[in-house]
Amino acid sequence: MLTVVGLVLVAACCHAVWNAYVKVSEDRLAGLVSINLIGAASGLLMIPFVPVPDAETWLLIGLSVPVHIFYKLLLARAYRHGDLTQVYPVVRGVAPLAVWAIALLALSERLSPVELAGLASICAGIVTMAAERAHVTRLALRPLIIPILTGLTIACYTIIDGLGSRQGSTPFSFAAWLFVLDGGLFAVAVHYWRGPKLWTTVRIGWQAGLGSGLVAVGSYGVFLWALSRGAMGTIAALRETSVLFAALIGVAFLGERVGVLRIVASVLIVCGIVLIAGSR
Repeated sequence: MLTVVGLVLVAACCHAVWNAYVKVSEDRLAGLVSINLIGAASGLLMIPFVPVPDAETWLLIGLSVPVHIFYKLLLARAYRHGDLTQVYPVVRGVAPLAVWAIALLALSERLSPVELAGLASICAGIVTMAAERAHVTRLALRPLIIPILTGLTIACYTIIDGLGSRQGSTPFSFAAWLFVLDGGLFAVAVHYWRGPKLWTTVRIGWQAGLGSGLVAVGSYGVFLWALSRGAMGTIAALRETSVLFAALIGVAFLGERVGVLRIVASVLIVCGIVLIAGSR
């Protein structure tokens, strides 16, 4: 289990790295296209070495792909209006909260006192993050609507991908076809929206896109493998420690100024994630 935890923490750091690349990209959709093309190419290289997905796996892939595409469109929009150290904690903090809410409503799972404390800590962190840039009498909720919606899509694809990674003999069969279809269709969708000019931007930033794409593929590949080996809720929550890495990157490399409330909010969100992970 220590190996799984260690690899998920590395994946969390990698996740924060590629999100930082998207944040600093002049054209965030083009940056995401670059990452997804590397993902699609990686999936194509994997296909000859993994089993053909069964019918249930194909169904889960079909459900997962549109959710992933919608998630990336929301993510690009979220970073247009907020700093990495503000958007990222909300996006990643909402995800485990939504996973547990779905489990409670759909599966009638009872939450332990520790889990309830973790959820309360995450909620407090999100509200604090909303207040960080607001006046005392008014919460800045509007800039956080898109990040919250983004977090909800993460919860949806986490559940779907968790099931997909456990279907069949290896999680990499699900991963390979997910990378191919998600990356390819996302690039097609953005091309349809933006036109041929998209590829000029992608070509200019291909080196950074290549590096970030490889980091993103490795990060999510490890996450899918971990989901097949451990409790889904624990692994999903543990991955959200990437909030800390994102905060460090935002301050050290992007020159973002972090106020006291934003620090408190990040700590509250991470504490909630840790409580949830430790309760399982």
